[in-house]
Amino acid sequence: MVELKNAFAKEFRRSLIAHYGKVPSCAKIARDFTLISRELEPVSVETIRKWLLGVNMPHAARMRTLVVWLNLNVDVLDGPHYSNTANIQSAISNNNGSGTSDSKKLLHLFDQLNSNAQQTILEIAELYKNPPPPRKRSNTL
Repeated sequence: MVELKNAFAKEFRRSLIAHYGKVPSCAKIARDFTLISRELEPVSVETIRKWLLGVNMPHAARMRTLVVWLNLNVDVLDGPHYSNTANIQSAISNNNGSGTSDSKKLLHLFDQLNSNAQQTILEIAELYKNPPPPRKRSNTL
């Protein structure tokens, strides 16, 4: 199992470098992952650190997100030390792919903004994520 986690960590780093040009901070990876995978629980900086170090691996739904977002190659996880690659591949192929290109485009554009603009976009996203309840209309004039 240790070899599998190390293989994942190596491929995760390779995918991050291909996507960002370098391995960004754990905070940036966690923020970006959370932005593009709204249906999943947010990941912590500590979780990302453990993935990068090969201490832990993501579960299937998070792995599916990594494959789509970073073009992570799960074939490197195949081998004598791991017989469950077919399960990961099947979980990934069950992804309907809805919104993935829009998510990638949005994330790419977001990365090009300065920190003030990014903060504004995050605040707007939070408002849309949890809209206030509709106000009752009064029938009186």
